[in-house]
Amino acid sequence: MNYEEFRNRYDYNPGKLSAPESDDAFGRLGEGGFGTVFKGWDKVENQWVAIKIARVRPDGPDMSLKREVELANQLPRHANIARYEFCARYTSTDGVHDFAVLKYYKDGSLAELLRHASLSQVEKGEIAWGILSGLAHLHHHNMAHRDLKPQNILIARNPYGGYVPLITDFGLSKVVQAEDLTSTTTAFTNSTVGGSVYYMAPEQLANGRMRFNVDLWAFGVILYELMTGQRPFTSDSSSGSEAERSQIIKRINEVTIPAQFNRIIQPYQDIIRQCLIRDVDQRVRTADELLQQLAPVLNKQYVPFQTASAQSSYDEQRVFNEGYAAVRTGRLWGLVNKSGALVVPVEFDSITDVADQRAMVRQQGKAYQLTLQGNQYQLQSLTSNKVAPPSDAPTVIQKPTLQPVVEPAKKEVQPPKPIDIRPSAKPFQNPTPNPLQDRQFVTPFPQPAPRRNYTGVAIVIVLVLIGLFYFSRRNGQLDTSYSSGSESGTSSGTTSASLPTRRISGNAFSLDVPDNMSEADNLRNGADLQFADRSKEMYVIVFSESVSSVEQAGIYNLNQYREVTMKDSESYHTKRISDVEGDQSGLQWISRIVDYRNRTSEPIELFCVNGFIKTDSKYYQIFAWTLASKQEAYGADLEQVVRSFKLNY
Repeated sequence: MNYEEFRNRYDYNPGKLSAPESDDAFGRLGEGGFGTVFKGWDKVENQWVAIKIARVRPDGPDMSLKREVELANQLPRHANIARYEFCARYTSTDGVHDFAVLKYYKDGSLAELLRHASLSQVEKGEIAWGILSGLAHLHHHNMAHRDLKPQNILIARNPYGGYVPLITDFGLSKVVQAEDLTSTTTAFTNSTVGGSVYYMAPEQLANGRMRFNVDLWAFGVILYELMTGQRPFTSDSSSGSEAERSQIIKRINEVTIPAQFNRIIQPYQDIIRQCLIRDVDQRVRTADELLQQLAPVLNKQYVPFQTASAQSSYDEQRVFNEGYAAVRTGRLWGLVNKSGALVVPVEFDSITDVADQRAMVRQQGKAYQLTLQGNQYQLQSLTSNKVAPPSDAPTVIQKPTLQPVVEPAKKEVQPPKPIDIRPSAKPFQNPTPNPLQDRQFVTPFPQPAPRRNYTGVAIVIVLVLIGLFYFSRRNGQLDTSYSSGSESGTSSGTTSASLPTRRISGNAFSLDVPDNMSEADNLRNGADLQFADRSKEMYVIVFSESVSSVEQAGIYNLNQYREVTMKDSESYHTKRISDVEGDQSGLQWISRIVDYRNRTSEPIELFCVNGFIKTDSKYYQIFAWTLASKQEAYGADLEQVVRSFKLNY
């Protein structure tokens, strides 16, 4: 493909240096030492792509984009390694440039995901597993990445919505040859000094001999950032000066880790500790060791790397996932098991790597879900409800017995949330859903119900409403709930607070709590304060987030913070909401009626009062709630709790 053919096929705008404003817009996706990446459109395949362009430097032939693509694509395929689709070198009046085309991933890099999403513990574990699996694949094929960081990890999605990390950017990678290794160790010469200082190992900074576990140091830094939202090795300032860099290097060499490391749950804390050891001989040696430790936590099967005995009989074989590897003969694909036996015949046009004992396949333009059970498989058509029987397997394999397939339940995926920088100090577990463990709410936009011509019903409803209005006015009790407030300043529409209270002090704040409520510890992980009276169904928590971490998610004022934290979620749906009220201290509060949706039961209707206040360093949120049926009894007391919140200065 010459340059003219390239420009005819790929549409992009190299003159636009800003990021794409929307999903269907062009723009620059990123820029680094090895080129600039633009979002482009492939007019042949009718899909978005990422186009990386880098000037060829005459003095650095081993540092070219073309060399990076060749290095990445010589690896066998793996579910956690990104592959380039095309690369060519073109000469123009502007010089010599390499052009590479990569699949476009809407979620961007891991760095962008950490800025814009609040990940669940399970999602963090899956991402860690994928990165380790990709590193194990690189190392088993004698390649050290040497520049592993969140910006160099792309994020894809599997068919069930889960995040899949893809290691990319192999500009500093090194394929270790036999002559590079010493006779007694697996150390090799570091021929290139480079990378991001935050993720570089001590031996890399010193330009010394290194082992493959140089990438495991970087993984340990990434895992710490994944678990806490912050890097472990930083400076006291962000000036970008040489003094700042020197301070970071000093802390790396001394392995000075912040105190919040002790709040990371197991086994992730132990894994980070094994990775962040300065002595390469004492540091964990292989990614396989870490995968073996992580497998029981994520309910995964750890399969050691091995070369399939039947690999030579196929044109291509991918690496094993969950005990199966995709194999290709000509243009058709199948699956083999670890012993090399053919489990799925080679007769499909395409096949994905196995995940959760399932794979997606296509045959003659139709899509199927393939479900594996040992050495048997079943096909479920994705375009109909019929089970599609596979063709006869080769005679070396026992033909599987097909049974009707029950379509697997779709995994629930949590929507993006603001970054929560307070990691749980409790062991990893799957807790029972709790109203306070999901704090995302917003005023909903309900879909209108289908219009029906029920004139009689409408007349009855109008008459009932008129009667209620007359009765309430006659008794002087017109309900002002969810209006702009009343003269008393209460928007809950309840009677005045009646329960005796006591003043409780937290870290830098205090508030009044009803005497009947006692301290709790299981309402929300990482909360600053938690109180409950379970007999009356009354609950109160206070939690905080640092301004710097919230601003990383693009939130810069209290109004934005309030709106984002009140979005509807998998668990909450707002039915009614009051106007925002506030006082001279800057505290704002709002009351709502919400449906709390437990996955195993009918929705529970709750009355909630949310308070919000911002200081120079933190956002505080006060959350008080009870059953909606108890709003009249306790709603005013809960609102008084929120309004009593004061900062200690």
